[in-house]
Amino acid sequence: MSKIISGYAERFAELEKAEGVFAFLDELLLQFGADRYVISGLPLPGRSIDPLVLVLRLEEVMGTGPRTGLLDPTDPLLQRARDGKVGFAWTDKDDAGGNRPSGTAALIRGETAHAVGVVPIWHFAPWQGALVVAGERMKIDDRHLAGMDWLLRQAFRRLFALGAVRRERPGELSAQERRVVSLAAIGKTAVEIAEVLAISQRTVHAHLQNASDKLRATNKTHTVVEALRYGQISL
Repeated sequence: MSKIISGYAERFAELEKAEGVFAFLDELLLQFGADRYVISGLPLPGRSIDPLVLVLRLEEVMGTGPRTGLLDPTDPLLQRARDGKVGFAWTDKDDAGGNRPSGTAALIRGETAHAVGVVPIWHFAPWQGALVVAGERMKIDDRHLAGMDWLLRQAFRRLFALGAVRRERPGELSAQERRVVSLAAIGKTAVEIAEVLAISQRTVHAHLQNASDKLRATNKTHTVVEALRYGQISL
């Protein structure tokens, strides 16, 4: 098994075009029994998800590239994927128990599958994404979700290396905004942040305000929470 896994990693590393990476990933996902899936980046607040959709497979048809109006970034399934790091199954009970059903789950589930598997793609911060997958013969358990997580890591490592996927999404915080928010997150005051970064307090407040606006936050604490949630900073 270790030789097979090593071979997959080497194969991904050898591919020279994004189309080849997606085709090989598709081949491996089909071995899991996945015949319907979408792979997409997840946007920052108030931003469209359309340009971040990378792959859509519905039965026999697989296409790559953006999709207009396909996904709703406020979908409860996608929000859970953005906030987590572990794959999970989304079932009819999740639709019934939430504030509203997941349109993404309905799209990928089709008429035969009873559940969809969801694998967050979180290893390449600040970029965030997810695989939502289903298949009539597919097992959605911890082992299979972990296997797909490993495949996604190999695929996206190569895609980022090829420059086929941009790590920066629209609306990302600037490097200096991240530094300011990171220091605020560990309790530094504006005076202390100004001293650490050798900038004025006025500039500190300007960076915090810009970050707050980008993240649709209402105050400094909310800005820190949203920056963590959207992969802009880490603690």
